[in-house]
Amino acid sequence: MPAPQRHDDHGVAEVDRRAAVAPAPAAPRRRFNARVAIVRVPANALAVALTVAVLPRIDVTANRPVLGYLVIGVVFGVLNAFVKPVLQYVALPLLLESFGFVVILVDMLLFWLLDLFFPHTLHVHGFWGYLTGGVMLGLLSFLIDNLLGLTPPIVNDRPAS
Repeated sequence: MPAPQRHDDHGVAEVDRRAAVAPAPAAPRRRFNARVAIVRVPANALAVALTVAVLPRIDVTANRPVLGYLVIGVVFGVLNAFVKPVLQYVALPLLLESFGFVVILVDMLLFWLLDLFFPHTLHVHGFWGYLTGGVMLGLLSFLIDNLLGLTPPIVNDRPAS
């Protein structure tokens, strides 16, 4: 469709540039990246293994420890991808009022859910085990994800002028 034209005093046609501008392109959709998922599972398993190795109130009993940690890493990745954002969104007003303390509670809740999914493999002893395990696992997964470049970069959508 040609752009609308208007005529000046001398009869010369001018193109109305405001009408000829194309609409801004839609934001690109995020796609599933299999390579990131394949790297993230061992990263989560490593975070769980380090948490279990460092903290005395957490034990893992499995016939095949590497496979056990990988399965726990898969479930932890799913919890981080789907449950954690929902919990943080629900707790957003408290998050702002508590200066971020709610993030520790969300990590503790995720660790408790992980213990619920693996009652015969992952053993956490008491409230302090959940609290320290959640904090340690949240920090380690954050650090490992950033070291491996698994977190998406923050990109400015507007072109530089």
